[in-house]
Formats: sequence, structure tokens, C-alpha cells
Amino acid sequence: MKWGAVRQLGGLGIALLLFGGCSTRYADHRPLPAPALHVAERTYADLPPTEEVWLLQEEETVSQPQSVTEDPVLSKLYPFQEQWHRTPYRYGGAGPRGIDCSAFVQRAYRDLFGIALPRTTRQQANCGSAVDRQELQAGDLVFFRTSGRDGHVGIYLEAGKFMHASTRYGVMISNMDKPYWKRHYWTTRRIR
Repeated sequence: MKWGAVRQLGGLGIALLLFGGCSTRYADHRPLPAPALHVAERTYADLPPTEEVWLLQEEETVSQPQSVTEDPVLSKLYPFQEQWHRTPYRYGGAGPRGIDCSAFVQRAYRDLFGIALPRTTRQQANCGSAVDRQELQAGDLVFFRTSGRDGHVGIYLEAGKFMHASTRYGVMISNMDKPYWKRHYWTTRRIR
């Protein structure tokens, strides 16, 4: 706006010049954005669409397979996983308030099979005998090289599924055939 035009408009022109020509910013009736959620208030729906979120949603809709009644190992593993389902992950944790992956595996073997395993993932990776991925059986330990200090461990169930304590979502069942787990798969050990 030119100064000559402002003089012709008088006080209104000066007000327009000073306040940018628009007073609607003072009468903005748009709704305010929702307040940020505290981490403890976040729900699974609020989380970004990552590989594990997708797996979690997929696995929760799957009922126990028919083979549970046929396989004595699976008949122990599935109820154990159900008992611990969604227990939060806590590094160094070993109880219902929080558990890490190696403690979950250690506890499962102790409670279900009476076998004492070492405490850390690195130590557990040296137990038993190596097994080829194509020869997996229920109860085998599956190891992954992730960004964690000691890697990640879970217990193989069947059909590519394994139970583990996920660092983000706690105890859950995931599928080894999904890209994330395929990319990070390291080795399998058979304890029995």
C-alpha cells in the first residue's frame, strides 16, 4: 500500500498499515491443536506405524493354532506367553513389572522345562547346539542382531512365529518372516 493511499484513508489507513492490513488474526476461531500426550498416556493407536506395531496388530487377532494340542512344547509355550502378554520391557528387569528379552527366555525355560539358562543374551547364544534356520522347532532360541547391546532373543513357536519381550511393546508374538526380523536374524540354538 502506498503512503498517498494511506493518507486518503486517514486513521483507518494508518491502522491497516500498522497491523498488516488484516485483523482476522485476532479473531481466529480455528480449534487449537490437541495437547501433546505424556509418554505414559500414549496408546498403541498413537504410535508411529513401525514394523512391530503392524506385527502386534496382526498377531493379536490370531487365535492359538490347532497344533498346540499335538505338540507338548507348544502346549506350554502359548499359555506362558499369554500369561506374560504385554508385560512391559525393562532393561535388566526380570518380573511382572518389567522384563527384558533374555530374562523372559530364562524364566520360560526355568518355569516350563526346569532348565537353567544364563542371564544375558550373549551368554544364552553360547548354550546348546546351533540349528539351521530351516530346521527350527518349537522351543528353539532365535537370536537377532539389533541395535541393542547384547542383541535380542526369543523363543520359536511355529510357522515363523516367536515369542519375545519387545523393547517397545513388551511381551508379544512376532513373525520372523517379516522384513525387520529377516534383516536382523543371527542364529538359532537348541537347548534340549
